[in-house]
Amino acid sequence: MKFKKDGPVISESARVNSVEFGICTFLDERVRATESVIGDYSYLMHDSEVIYTEIGKYCAIAPFVRINPSTHPYWRPAMANFTYRSKDYGICENDQPLFDFRKSQRVTIGNDVWIGQGALIMPDIIIGDGAIIGGNAVVTRNVPPYAIVGGVPANLIRMRFDESVVESLLRIRWWDWPDSIMRERIQDLREESIERFCKKYDENY
Repeated sequence: MKFKKDGPVISESARVNSVEFGICTFLDERVRATESVIGDYSYLMHDSEVIYTEIGKYCAIAPFVRINPSTHPYWRPAMANFTYRSKDYGICENDQPLFDFRKSQRVTIGNDVWIGQGALIMPDIIIGDGAIIGGNAVVTRNVPPYAIVGGVPANLIRMRFDESVVESLLRIRWWDWPDSIMRERIQDLREESIERFCKKYDENY
C-alpha cells in the first residue's frame, strides 16, 4: 500500500457518499463511509461503516467497526420501519424530521485514536484525542482524551498516561504539526520516552 499525499486511497469495493478526506487516508475493502470527514493519515480497515462522523487525524480504525449506527425511534408508540420510511410502503411521505434528527446526532473522534476490531460507537458520542477503544466494545458515553475503554457498555480500564503527560500532549498537539515538520520529527515520535518528548516540545511541562 502506498498512500497519496493529495488524497485518499479507496478500495474498489468501498462505498463512499459525501466524504471529505485529508491527505494519506485509506478505505479498505467493503468500507462504507457516508457524510463524514476523515482526517489526514486516518484509515478504516475492511468491513467498517461510518456515517455522520468527524474523524480526526492519524486515527486507526480496525475491521468490522461500526460508527454511528441507525437507531429506531424507541420513544414512540411504534418504532417500526414503516412509520418513518413510509413512502417505501406506499403510505405517505417519509418522516423527514426524524432523518434530520438522525443527522444531527454526529460522532466526533479526536486525533491519534485507535478503535479496535468490532467496536460499536453509538450516536452523539465524543471520543477524545489519543483514546483507545477495545475490540468489541460498545461505546455509549463520551471517552476522555488518552483513556483506554472496553466492554459492553464500554468503561474506563485505565488512562494511557498520568494527568500531567495528558495535559502536555494536549498542549503539544503534534497532530497539528505541518506534514513536513512531522516527517522531520518522526524519530522523536518513534523513540523518545513520553516524558522526554513532553519536555522537548512543551515549555510548560
